[in-house]
Amino acid sequence: MSLVKATDLAAQGIDHQNLSELIYQGRLLVRQNTFSRVACQEAVALCEKHLMAGRFCILVIDSETLALWLDAKHLDHKVRSIPQLRTPKSPLLFRGRPLE
Repeated sequence: MSLVKATDLAAQGIDHQNLSELIYQGRLLVRQNTFSRVACQEAVALCEKHLMAGRFCILVIDSETLALWLDAKHLDHKVRSIPQLRTPKSPLLFRGRPLE
């Protein structure tokens, strides 16, 4: 599972809070759900469920929320203008462990 820090997005000029889609690792991702930090376990469980079903997704984490972004190929979605997100160079950590 990939966790992406909102600060990494902001450093690239991407305000994920105001977007419904973006490109990450060459994939068009569409925002699906936003969870409060209190519901962190629910967000992680839903992301893992998508991954187990073969659907690529990421969680974007900021100080208050986690947003689930799902690969658009699994959705009936029409493309609009999409910002490109570069993959961060430093590993992301979740519960003190690196994530991929």
